[in-house]
Amino acid sequence: MNALRLGVCCLLLAACASPTVRYYRLQTAVAEPAASTEAGPTLQVGPVSLPAWLNRPQLVRTEPSGRVLLMARAEWAAPLPQLLAGALAKGIGAYLGWRQVRAWPSTSPYAADWLVTLDVHALSADAKQLRLDADWRVLSNGQLLGRGALALDEPLTGTDADALVAAHNRALDKLAAAMAASLRAIPR
Repeated sequence: MNALRLGVCCLLLAACASPTVRYYRLQTAVAEPAASTEAGPTLQVGPVSLPAWLNRPQLVRTEPSGRVLLMARAEWAAPLPQLLAGALAKGIGAYLGWRQVRAWPSTSPYAADWLVTLDVHALSADAKQLRLDADWRVLSNGQLLGRGALALDEPLTGTDADALVAAHNRALDKLAAAMAASLRAIPR
């Protein structure tokens, strides 16, 4: 009788267990900067602004009708603006070969020489592709030094969260390269 009760309790506990949530972060494909990097100006990437419907813990997909779908059991490991700033700072630093590139929010007590603010207008995926549309401004002591914009479509290789995050990473790598090119063009 006790074995039967124990078996029933185990079945009930297994039925009540919730599925595991998977957490994702973002990264660019570029490697770390080489040891012979140049100093360059101190650069801070961020703050990053996002549409409110996109700034949430869950990964988001959209339908052609405009309906927003939250992916069950697939969440960002940190707030999305911070993940974007961190991945882009690492990618830009690697593309430029600059040592002092940091992400917003920064704990450094020193102000950055250059601040790159990013406005993301679209970072959404339907069943086939991820759409990225963003523009940035480069500021120094409140003065505008430069600006840039990028809009692209990155194909999805599947329908699951892993494929969606991989498309985000490829799109961010292209964004980091474009931002680095615009930074390189600014006279120092």
